[in-house]
Amino acid sequence: MRVVLFEGQFKRLFIVGFSALFLLIAEIAVLLAMAYAAGGVDFMYQVLHMQVGSRIIGNNSPHFYYYFTDAIGAYALAFPLAILFLIGLFPKLIQKKPSKYHQFLRILFGWVFIILLGLSCVGDKKLRYALAISPALALICGGLLVMSAQTKYLTWLRKGFIFFAVFCLCFAWGYCMRYVIIIFHYYTALTVPC
Repeated sequence: MRVVLFEGQFKRLFIVGFSALFLLIAEIAVLLAMAYAAGGVDFMYQVLHMQVGSRIIGNNSPHFYYYFTDAIGAYALAFPLAILFLIGLFPKLIQKKPSKYHQFLRILFGWVFIILLGLSCVGDKKLRYALAISPALALICGGLLVMSAQTKYLTWLRKGFIFFAVFCLCFAWGYCMRYVIIIFHYYTALTVPC
């Protein structure tokens, strides 16, 4: 649907959109019919409140821009790196006739933005709801490693990312070796007679 929107195929967008709306209404009707059959009108209202009302309103819900600010750390390195990469490619992305690769990046950016914006409207915000943006973020970040550096900024960003990745691997290796040595000394102390 995002591809259809970005390519301007509005007729197809409305057909798919109204088909999805019809399917949603049918599923809600079946859910409410099953709830009515299981427990009557009171149970039907409880199901409706639990499935719809409490998620939209949400008690003690975070602020509107939660997914854009506070949740950045939950996506590990992918979300901040994708933002920095898209900033570096912004002039190429806003061209009237971008290359196929830049068109693909536009679609991926739209994928992430539409999901984050849609989830921001709902009152109940959980990080697992935004899991659907992970493939798009990974593809955007992968572009940093496979495409040729077009500017000094992208060259710097690629080198910084590779340095950070190597540093994290070395740190993880050192941390694991520390525990291997501790466990080795612990078990050798147990087996040596006093």
